[in-house]
Amino acid sequence: MKIKSLKAYFVKTTSNKETVAVLLETAAGDFKASVPFGLSTGEKEAKQVPLKQAIENIEKYIAPSIIDKNFKSQKEFDNFLIKLDKTPNKARLGANAILPLSIAFLRAMAFENKKHLWQYISYTAKTKPTLPTPAVLLLEGGKHGKGKLSFQEFLLLPIGKTFKEKFNLAKQIEQKIGKLLLKEGIMQKLIRGAEGAFIPDIPEEKALNLIRKAIGKNKANLGLDVAATSFYKDKNYLLNKKGYSAKELTQFYLSLLKSFSFIKFIEDPFAENDFASWEQFRNLLKNQKRGGIALIGDDLTTTNPAQIMFSQGKGLCSGVIVKPNQIGSVTETLEAAKLAKKYKWQVLVSHRARETEDDFIADLAVGIGANYIKAGGFGQKERLSKYARLLAIEKEINYNTNTNI
Repeated sequence: MKIKSLKAYFVKTTSNKETVAVLLETAAGDFKASVPFGLSTGEKEAKQVPLKQAIENIEKYIAPSIIDKNFKSQKEFDNFLIKLDKTPNKARLGANAILPLSIAFLRAMAFENKKHLWQYISYTAKTKPTLPTPAVLLLEGGKHGKGKLSFQEFLLLPIGKTFKEKFNLAKQIEQKIGKLLLKEGIMQKLIRGAEGAFIPDIPEEKALNLIRKAIGKNKANLGLDVAATSFYKDKNYLLNKKGYSAKELTQFYLSLLKSFSFIKFIEDPFAENDFASWEQFRNLLKNQKRGGIALIGDDLTTTNPAQIMFSQGKGLCSGVIVKPNQIGSVTETLEAAKLAKKYKWQVLVSHRARETEDDFIADLAVGIGANYIKAGGFGQKERLSKYARLLAIEKEINYNTNTNI
C-alpha cells in the first residue's frame, strides 16, 4: 500500500485537553486516527513527546520518509517507523506520533482487504475474535477522584448472554449507584471524575458495600484497579492517609476478598517495582485455593512483551492490561496480547484517562479475543463511543452471514 499524503493536527480529549491526530491518504481513501494519554502511567511506558514536537516530528521527519513509499504489511510499516525513531522507547519521535499513524495505516489495510477492522486485526494477529465483557467503571478514586477513595477504579463485570445484555445491565446498575449516592447522602450532587464515573468521598469498604447493594439480585462481578504505584512511597503504601506495609496491604486485600466474593480480579495491587509483594500475594492466593482471582498487571507490564515475559518468569501476575499507547505501535500491541494469551492470562484492553472519540480499542478487543474491555464510565461521549462500536460489532457478527467470529 502506497501512502499518498499525511496530515497531523490536534484534537480535543476529555477535560478539553489536546492530543495528536492524523489523516493518512492512500489510493483507497482517507483514514484517521487519534491517540489518548494517561494520568496514571508506568515508568516503563513508551515516551510521549510534547504535542507540538509530535506534530513537527510527523510533518518534518516521518511524512517525507513514508509518502510515495509502498508498504506490504502492518509489521513492515510499524517496523519502519520504529527504526526511524532509533530509540528503544520511542523517545525521539514519540509514541504519540507513531501510534496514530500505525492505527490509521491498519484501518487503510483493513479497508483494502475488504474486512471489518476487528476481522483484519484477528487476521493479522492470528487470534480468535470474541466479544469482550465490558468492565464498566462505576466509581473512581486515587488520581482520578478525590478524598478517601484510594483505589483508582471499581469496575462492574456484568453477566449476560450478549454484549448488549451486559451493557444494558451495567447501565441499570450504574443508575442505581447514582440514586443510592444521593439517597444515602454520600453525594449532594452527582459529580464524575476523569474517566466518566462517580467520585464519592468514601473508604473502600463502603464503596464495595454500595456496589453490592446496587447489584442486588442481578448477576454481576467486580474488578478493582488499585493503581498502588500512585500511593507507594518509601516502601510503604499510604491508603486513606494511613501507612501500610506490603504485608499489611496483602491482609487488607484478603479481608476484602473474604467479605466481597464478587471480586474477580485486582489490577496493580502493588507498586510496579515491588516484585516480591506481587509474587508473595499470587502464591498466597494459590495456597488458599483462590487461584480464580486474577492479578492484573498494568504499570507492571506496560503492554510490553519483554515486561510480560519477565512477569511470567517471576510468577508475578495472571493477567495484563493492553493499552496501545503504552508501547506505541499496533504490531507491538498485538505481540504483547498474543504473548499474554499464550501464557493463558486474562487480557483486558483499556482506554486512558484522557480519551478521544476514536473507537479503535473496541475493534482491538474483539480482534484479539480479549476477556474484558475497560472503556470508562457512562458520563463522557469519548467513553460511550467505544461501547457504541462494540454494540455495532455485535450486529455485524449477528446479521452478516459472511462474517465469522
